[in-house]
Amino acid sequence: MSFFSIRKPVGVATFQSSRPAKSRAPDALEQLVIFIGHHKVGSTSLQDYFARNMLHYAQQGILYPYVEFEGAAHMASQSLHAASPVRLSLNVREPHNALAFTMLAQAGARRVPDFLPSLPSLKQMHHALRQQLHHLRPHTAVLVSEVFANFGADAPDLAAELASLFPARNVILYGVFRPIDEYLVAWYGQRLKFGHALQPLRTEGASEYAGTIHFDYRKVLNGWRAAFPKAKVILRDYQDLCNSGGIVPDFLADTGLPQGRHCGTRRMNVSLHPALYEIQRRGNLELPPKRAARLRALLVSQTPSLNLPGCREIEMFGAQRRRDIIQQFDPVTRALGDWVGRAEFFQDLKRRTRVRPIPELEAFKTALDRLGDTLPEDTPPDVVDFLSSLNDER
Repeated sequence: MSFFSIRKPVGVATFQSSRPAKSRAPDALEQLVIFIGHHKVGSTSLQDYFARNMLHYAQQGILYPYVEFEGAAHMASQSLHAASPVRLSLNVREPHNALAFTMLAQAGARRVPDFLPSLPSLKQMHHALRQQLHHLRPHTAVLVSEVFANFGADAPDLAAELASLFPARNVILYGVFRPIDEYLVAWYGQRLKFGHALQPLRTEGASEYAGTIHFDYRKVLNGWRAAFPKAKVILRDYQDLCNSGGIVPDFLADTGLPQGRHCGTRRMNVSLHPALYEIQRRGNLELPPKRAARLRALLVSQTPSLNLPGCREIEMFGAQRRRDIIQQFDPVTRALGDWVGRAEFFQDLKRRTRVRPIPELEAFKTALDRLGDTLPEDTPPDVVDFLSSLNDER
């Protein structure tokens, strides 16, 4: 069986809803399914789906494991009340992000972000996972975290550590990638939402990603091949995933997992519109952090009323930088293509050298004009002053 494939043939993976045979070791799995990334491909929606179906899947022998007490309380609540709350906390929705960040922190690669509060130690997480495997005796475990994509560059040995936590006879690794120009724009917007101080993509903003998982997608896969040498790896083009109905139905179809009780894909982690990037970029640089966060919330809430141009109509790089980025990405798309058995993974990449019709700064001015007409009355004065100062500079 090839390690890599674009999409598995129908029926390769089958999952039984009954309990596994008693002859199987109690802590061993028949199947382990891992979403290993990338970022900005719908992972939050996939996590939300599995968190809402956590009990339903557990009753079928399919474990979406929690790593701390809030997740345990959520599963208990589902068993008593059936319905999940409208909005799940990060710890409940994204337990494997918490696990991945804690593993990276333990390895000295990066710290656990502040937006994941009150996490136990990695030792306690390991204990929670082992107890779920021992007492629930699932035949399948599902792990979903875009942070797993960081293992390859930051600490490739962590994939083997994860393998030791979840011994399984069969493993499916599922990854999704976006074309580099589209991805860099999406990741840049995500970082603006995080409050990062950034240079524009139209100047030097894209150059800092060279050699990272955010440009060299090959590094996302580092460590996983050694840790799971017999795994079936499914690599998907984000556009194909969108055409097939979204990440949830695509993931279920490719892995053979049954459909949950709470079906469909909820749109999560709504992106900032590219026409608003320059406003937020300047806000992150010039406003205190709390006011910059208020600006981000304002921009997201006002977007539907601004009638902004289409996201894919806005040119974020400029002609020369766009051509350079596509050219420098060529070895990556060819390597991924080799792994899945075609010349290039992204077959439309050459067409992406075409410049988009609306320059970023033109879209920025349009957004600024329209935003001034729709500001809520409770907008903080310093945010109003900041927006006024941007207008005065024009």
